[in-house]
Amino acid sequence: MTDLATLGADVEWPDHTAAASVRDRLADDPGLGKLAGLAEWVAEVLPATSEPPFAHARAVLFSAPEAAVAELADRVGVQLRVVTDLPASPTQALARGIEIADADIDAGADLLVVGLPDQDSTAAIAVSVLTDTEPVKVLARGAAATDPEAWMQRAVEVRDARRRCMPMRDEADRLLEEIGSAPLAAAAGLVLRAATRRTPVLLDGPAAAAAALLAYQAAPRAVRWWCASDAGPDPVQDVALTRLGLRSVLGLGTARGDGLAAMLAIPVLQAAARLGRDAAAASGEVVAAREEAAAQDAAAREDAARARAARDTAKREVAAAAQNAAREAAAQETVPAAVDKGPAASAEPDATLTGEMDEPTQGAP
Repeated sequence: MTDLATLGADVEWPDHTAAASVRDRLADDPGLGKLAGLAEWVAEVLPATSEPPFAHARAVLFSAPEAAVAELADRVGVQLRVVTDLPASPTQALARGIEIADADIDAGADLLVVGLPDQDSTAAIAVSVLTDTEPVKVLARGAAATDPEAWMQRAVEVRDARRRCMPMRDEADRLLEEIGSAPLAAAAGLVLRAATRRTPVLLDGPAAAAAALLAYQAAPRAVRWWCASDAGPDPVQDVALTRLGLRSVLGLGTARGDGLAAMLAIPVLQAAARLGRDAAAASGEVVAAREEAAAQDAAAREDAARARAARDTAKREVAAAAQNAAREAAAQETVPAAVDKGPAASAEPDATLTGEMDEPTQGAP
């Protein structure tokens, strides 16, 4: 699998539910500034089970960094991989970038950093073509252009390459072949492969942003897995990040692409991750307390209902006992009256019998 279009078909969306949950929890604290947005992004791309967050970051640099960058990476705990042996073919370099992403992620990386120093011209060509921006608008001006002749030569180079590459604007793989930059192709393959493996990427510098823009052309949803380490005045970086809609961790204005900004940004991302998780824990405690209070209220209501039922039952039993006693009393008053009338009736003589005895006497001679 060595083409961006096929690779991009496997990209999934990150966890929007987790991101929305963090956003809701931190919405009431405007004092957090950009940290709230970063905490939302971290919740979206990093599982809550990854603890501590970004403890296994790895940086892939396509040029040897300065000693200061290597020292800072060691302090932050980031493992560096320097890649200088790329094949010349962009297609093969793309495959190499995919292999590097797989190897680092299989080794346990929870964040990949990508830096491409010394790729200013190829990055400018890619961004100019993909965003349909005039060459002079992707080249640094003013104090950044210290050599006017060199600036003009570079402008001509970008202009001519842009004309040549415009027909491939909608075909990222052909565009990579036409630009001819192996580091740019490898970086594009790496960031897109990381997205398919659900691993966040920190883009460092203008060329890394240009490589991400190439990958975005093939798989737009992959952009949700990426974040920029810094944003500065470099027009290539500014135009690319604007088109991608990406936030940056820092605002130092660096554009070296050697991993320096990323090493400084990782502790900020770790703090943002902790902020989001602490908010989640606090929210969980509040929810648990509310649930416990609701359970206690329900139990109290059930107890009150049982007490009322017991009182009603007792009242019914008392009323039934009173009715039974009244019936028994009435029955006892009726039975003696019937017994007293019996002897009085039997004391009177039977008129029939008396008559039968008198008749013979009256007819005697």
